[in-house]
Amino acid sequence: MGKSKDLATGNSAAYVETAGDTMTGNLGIGGSPSVNLDVSSSGNTFALVKNTSSGSGLYIKAETDGDSEIQTAGGNNNIIFRASGVERMQIDSSGRVTMPYQPWFHVVLNSNVTSVTTGNQLLNAWGAGIKGGVGSHFSSNKFTAPVAGKYLFCYSGLHNSGSGGYSRAYHAVNGAVVIDGLGDDGTSGNYQRIAYSIILSLAANDYVEIKVNSAQSDAYVYSYYTTWSGQLIG
Repeated sequence: MGKSKDLATGNSAAYVETAGDTMTGNLGIGGSPSVNLDVSSSGNTFALVKNTSSGSGLYIKAETDGDSEIQTAGGNNNIIFRASGVERMQIDSSGRVTMPYQPWFHVVLNSNVTSVTTGNQLLNAWGAGIKGGVGSHFSSNKFTAPVAGKYLFCYSGLHNSGSGGYSRAYHAVNGAVVIDGLGDDGTSGNYQRIAYSIILSLAANDYVEIKVNSAQSDAYVYSYYTTWSGQLIG
């Protein structure tokens, strides 16, 4: 490593250059190092990075109770996580977490979908709604998962069961209907509101659609009062 001076005795001719120096091997503070930088003690152990001009800083702490902790030093400061130089997540001083690039969408049915029979008809008239995140990930009446994870979807549809029977709505993953989360109303010949939410565990590039059916060919789903939304939750 670069030269280092024993400040207690001053007996070493070696020293660290204050203008900058380099070293090889591992550096240990409080113990023998096992990695590039090893800070050790028997009590609560801190490492601090601090800006003396602004007073901002960040502690990394190993606690005696076994917990590990990251905390700000001084002031009501935020913790910001960046990737590729862009903010991806922030925890503000009040504990609120924001993730501006989370994928999400909200769309509205822009025309009636008619002749809804037992064939699980695809709702294919989703209009230009509100879409966000890293790209919209919503096109051709379906949402495509950009990454593996758990996604929350919410459907609210105004259905008419036609001359009688039921009216239903389903989420379908990769074309296959998901039974869990089924919306069902047995009222005949009237408008019914079908609304439900569902959490789906998706792999990257899985796609999700809404399919509907009824016992009658004159049943339909009403436009403008039917909406669908989804977002990555973890």
